[in-house]
Amino acid sequence: MPEPRAIDDAAGALKQVCERAEKIAEVASEATEVTSVGQQQVDRANEGMRQVREATLQSARAIKRLGESGQEINDTVMELTGLTMRMNLLALNAAIEAVRAGEQGQGFAVIAQEIRALAAHSEEASRRVASRLHAIQSEVAMASQSVDTSIGRVVVQCELVTQAAVALDAIGIVTGQMADLARGLAEITATYRPEDTSSPY
Repeated sequence: MPEPRAIDDAAGALKQVCERAEKIAEVASEATEVTSVGQQQVDRANEGMRQVREATLQSARAIKRLGESGQEINDTVMELTGLTMRMNLLALNAAIEAVRAGEQGQGFAVIAQEIRALAAHSEEASRRVASRLHAIQSEVAMASQSVDTSIGRVVVQCELVTQAAVALDAIGIVTGQMADLARGLAEITATYRPEDTSSPY
């Protein structure tokens, strides 16, 4: 039969183990709650990053359409330039015919001058449009590059948030298991009686 002091020592040790197991269970439970809150915040961040990514992709699509529209405008400007060249040729032909017709061709000379002036105005307008269009296309190209860079960064951040969510989920599982184990240990030590150590011999 064990001595009373040994029984008291065993009981004291078991009590300390029980108290510590209960404390570990409490801490693990708190860690599980904190992890759960963190998981919810990460989920919200993940959703926010998803929305940012979608908005950025929409911006990229809009910039692409703007670039395509700019190319269409550029094609139109080229057509206007070709039309201006034909107007200048027409004005030159009209002036030649006016000279050939002599006095009767004065009307041709006036028309030729008007066509030449119109061609000059059209050429200047086309030049201004082309210059402005070139500046816009340069800005669109820079904006497109910036959006592409932003998309890359958003993708990286989305991946990081997803990894954080997975890690938090794993931590939550582990802390939950720790809490269960600690509670089980506390229950076992709480129901243990030192007199159970009595020897059957």
